[in-house]
Amino acid sequence: GRWEYDNYVQSSENSSDFDLDNNPDTPYDNVTWGNGTFRHFTRSLNDWAASLGLNFALTPTLALYASGSRGYKMPALDEFLGPQSQGQVDVFESRTVQSTEAGAKYASGPVGATVNGFFTQLKNQTSQGSVVDSTTGRTTWIITPNADNRSYGAEFELFVNPITALQLRGSATWLRAELGKGAGADIGQRLTGIPASIGNLSATYNAGPVRLLGDWHYVAKRVQNLATNTGLPAYNYFNFGAGYTL
Repeated sequence: GRWEYDNYVQSSENSSDFDLDNNPDTPYDNVTWGNGTFRHFTRSLNDWAASLGLNFALTPTLALYASGSRGYKMPALDEFLGPQSQGQVDVFESRTVQSTEAGAKYASGPVGATVNGFFTQLKNQTSQGSVVDSTTGRTTWIITPNADNRSYGAEFELFVNPITALQLRGSATWLRAELGKGAGADIGQRLTGIPASIGNLSATYNAGPVRLLGDWHYVAKRVQNLATNTGLPAYNYFNFGAGYTL
């Protein structure tokens, strides 16, 4: 486990528009520059991380397991440079990740397999950036808390050693990533850019000084526009290699 306490103190100079040369006929009439006054903000944050795992052997070849973890990431110092008020600073929280997983493991002779289900949440996400007013042309810095993200699904992994020198391995993951708490009417809406499934197959052959390997990877379609169900198409690729030890 881990516990952390941080105290952010910010002192940033305010800015105003200046006529740098006191000449209205030049383009230097409204130049934004520091005006010698400062804004002072503070933000105190504390958070903790921990993990716990359990493993129970039902038989010499079959075991059940479960694990849970909680992690966090404090805001970076750069994220506090833009805010113009204490209220904007107070929006920032440490990002937290909560993850749980449970499944079964089997191993007997040349075969091993694992199957599990998982659930993960990402909370306290905050976005920020500058927005230009189309009427006045002035730039305003906005800070917006985002909805939580969550994903759940299942994984399967298989190991096979048909002969001593050859190892075969395959894995597949099915998941759904969606908006969580804070999304309002959109809660449960699928997140864009995340594939619903991925898969891998690999083979490794070792015989004396010779090593051969190959693998295949698959990534399902990643939807970018939910209304039209369009996005990046599914793809797959192969890797091959060979080695000889002198």
